Amino acid sequence: MSSNQVSYEALRRARFMAFNYYPHSQAAEAFCKELTEELLNKEIRKRKRRAGDLVNFKKAVRLIVSDLLAHLDRDGPEWLYRSMRNDAFADSPVKGDTFLNVIKELERSNYINVVKGGNLSMPFSNAGAYGPGLASRFNASEALVEKLLQFHIGSDATIRHFRRLPSLSEVRLKSSSVRQGREKISGKAMRILPSDKIKEIKANLKELNMFLYEQEYDGMEFYGLKRIFNEGDRSDFHWNMGGRLYAIGESHYQWLKKEKRLDIKINQEPVVEIDINASFLRILHGLLSYELPTGEDIYAMEEVHREVVKSWFKCTLGHTGFHNKWPPKAIESIQKAEIKRPKSLTYKSLKPLIFKKYPVLSDWPNCGIRWSRLMYEESEGIIEVMRHLNNHNVPALPVHDSLIVPSSARELTETTFRTVFEHRFGVEFKFDVSSKV
Repeated sequence: MSSNQVSYEALRRARFMAFNYYPHSQAAEAFCKELTEELLNKEIRKRKRRAGDLVNFKKAVRLIVSDLLAHLDRDGPEWLYRSMRNDAFADSPVKGDTFLNVIKELERSNYINVVKGGNLSMPFSNAGAYGPGLASRFNASEALVEKLLQFHIGSDATIRHFRRLPSLSEVRLKSSSVRQGREKISGKAMRILPSDKIKEIKANLKELNMFLYEQEYDGMEFYGLKRIFNEGDRSDFHWNMGGRLYAIGESHYQWLKKEKRLDIKINQEPVVEIDINASFLRILHGLLSYELPTGEDIYAMEEVHREVVKSWFKCTLGHTGFHNKWPPKAIESIQKAEIKRPKSLTYKSLKPLIFKKYPVLSDWPNCGIRWSRLMYEESEGIIEVMRHLNNHNVPALPVHDSLIVPSSARELTETTFRTVFEHRFGVEFKFDVSSKV
């Protein structure tokens, strides 16, 4: 498929092809079996494939096709991306040479569309200049969807026929993000080298996931949690940047709005969600040994509405330094809160007032701590709380700086939260509780 037939936005939104779907129904199994036989019969080879390689080829067809077909809708097949480099398949159930063979046969049979990645002009560039070298993109062709219909599987029902595999110890590492003009380009996936540290991280993650996978959920499906570490290309990276827990799947509970998350039931019990109040700001005070400002509300300032103060901190602590002006997302957040911000209250004009009440921020660009470290410290605290709760047979679902727990565990969770975080950081922590109970 020519790149100019596909929108840049569609390619940019592509989902990672992780080989984590499988044919769940008899119809899907029959489809994959017939497709595999067709590809093998069409294949042109000089010598017969070895038995082990044949097993790997059949397995790869099932996983690749299941990934391609799991999420079809009225807008057509979604795009998936996958690097074609051999080192990108180090920890993959499908190896690089087998992947290339299957992709070649699917493309030769017109069952997939392919847009090659790399520094090519146009495919991954908004303006026609050389793009940031995104990975190759793939999606199911009309011919593959039509073949699927022969097995009475419509495009609106594929998710029932191709189900997701649980993932219990998935860890990812990304490089630092970069800016291309006004556009922020997310960090690229980096290869994770074997080490005692990564074994420990995966073992702890697997322990959490195995406990959570055994629970019963209403209003959501659970396929596991993964940890994503950031800025792995920095010289001072030692698995101490990022590391948040992200739910696995395309329609997971973390994507739900809070009011919908509160409809979830765990083991047939209603839930509460407990948030850390001003998490990054409190952690920063602790790490730099500053006392918290006095007052019941940490964001309260006489001169400025708290939502404006909160937006200032949010956009600053998520950045490497200070902004020259209000970022668009901060303005949007203030407007969404229906706050009328005086034009004279610029980002810069607020800085002296912030520094007066929160001196911990006065040297933010040079203090040696940035958003990725704050995220790591927060995630380590969250994991410690979860492990304590698991020891009391209490399942806890993380949503970055909050936990969803059965309502009967509210008091225990608040106590554990406070004990763990105040011991780790040496400052007072407060929590906000949401529930429908």
